[in-house]
Amino acid sequence: MNYNPFYYGSGILAGAKEVTVSKPNTFVKLLPLIDYFFITCPEFGAKEGFEKERILFFYPTGEVLKKQIDVTGYSDAVYNFTDNFNSKSKLLERHEFEHRYITTDKYSQVMIRVENGRFTIGLSLKKKECKDSDYMIHLKTIKIQLVNSYLLFKLFNGTITTYLNKDKEYCKSILNNFFLEYLDVMKLNTMPLIDLFNGVDMLPLKPPILLMVERFVAHLIDQFPEIEKIMMLYQDRLVWHSVPKQDLLILFTYVTKSLLSTSTINELQPESFNSRRLSLTFGSGKFIAGIPENGEECKKVFLTNTQSPNEVESFKMVVFRCLNATICLFMKKEPTLGSLTPLGKYFDCHLPSVASDLGENVIISIKPLMQDVPIHYIYHNPLTLSLSTSFVPSTDLSSIRPNITKHVLKLTLETYDHFINEKDPYGHIQVKSNDDWFIYFKKFNYRLVILFYYDPNNTSNDNTEYFNRILKKYMENILLA
Repeated sequence: MNYNPFYYGSGILAGAKEVTVSKPNTFVKLLPLIDYFFITCPEFGAKEGFEKERILFFYPTGEVLKKQIDVTGYSDAVYNFTDNFNSKSKLLERHEFEHRYITTDKYSQVMIRVENGRFTIGLSLKKKECKDSDYMIHLKTIKIQLVNSYLLFKLFNGTITTYLNKDKEYCKSILNNFFLEYLDVMKLNTMPLIDLFNGVDMLPLKPPILLMVERFVAHLIDQFPEIEKIMMLYQDRLVWHSVPKQDLLILFTYVTKSLLSTSTINELQPESFNSRRLSLTFGSGKFIAGIPENGEECKKVFLTNTQSPNEVESFKMVVFRCLNATICLFMKKEPTLGSLTPLGKYFDCHLPSVASDLGENVIISIKPLMQDVPIHYIYHNPLTLSLSTSFVPSTDLSSIRPNITKHVLKLTLETYDHFINEKDPYGHIQVKSNDDWFIYFKKFNYRLVILFYYDPNNTSNDNTEYFNRILKKYMENILLA
């Protein structure tokens, strides 16, 4: 039986970062915007008369076969045609998630290839519906969403190749079950850059506290050598991890947006409901995942093999939560009640003090510090995947931050696409919109900060000094993440 990460709702794919815009809806559902979504294996449709064999999944599911064949065939033709302009050496150096963009008057399409180019995943959005929903299409962001859809599938199911090599019809069934529910719950942020960076909310720690955490983790692994990888969170923010970087983002998203919310839902259920579920409680903490229940196997996840990046390894995932600390353990052996009991006793003895030290010594978040400043920000560190932003849900009606406009959104995306080079470690640029917004981009050691400042009375075209003062005064802590 395959685990379904969508069972408890759409939180895992909705994300936690929301943009403050004049419209109350800060997310838009993907499904009404889709023209089509498909997954193909081009090698199966190479012969004339067998074109339909390449289609492994297609949405809308009721679409006539001819259109499915035409759409997927055109996508393959685009890849084949553009390959003619690449050298042989470049073709041999293909990277995972090689992509193509196609735009017309009515549609915007993004395609990626996965698993050494064997499979194509494509998504086409209807421009009119996007405009009516106040969603601004940003192709780089849509590409990231496609990549995440594949990574989420791989996390819980493994590679598509594994299923296809066993049985094609079973492979199609697995893809159908997963992606129909994925498309139904998927949401897009109205600030596309939040989805583009799609980072992890890191918890900034002072060096002595980080050392304390590392000593705790080292002692834990020494006592329980069957633990191979660990991810630790505090208040749903990442503290420490040893999982492959390729899997960190999607795993963190699953734990914070689905697993922990599921645990909260169970705690709010009537006692008669929870009495039917096996619970392993130790002091102030308990296991919330990985408990062998009713003879079923522990939850399985597939993480990247660091020795062979194109392959995955199967791990059993066990999660323990105590106070505001959550620790995820990944092991090859199937956990049993006998093996979890000493682990639970260990956590009962050591984890509360670690959680207390974290709570007393974490660096103060930037958000309260900037409540009195009429400025928005986005901060992203691609090296650590850290992401922080002021575009979050707010119930503070007295906030002095103004709402950004569609024009500012468009100018921000265009400036990022044309002037911010991902390969350059340093740089800065400042632009001013027609509606009196100043937008400041600054890169330092690959870290990127974008500041949004509204001032209709400011006639200056250069506010670099003001922005630098803001960075120094309010963002010194967060820039360490």
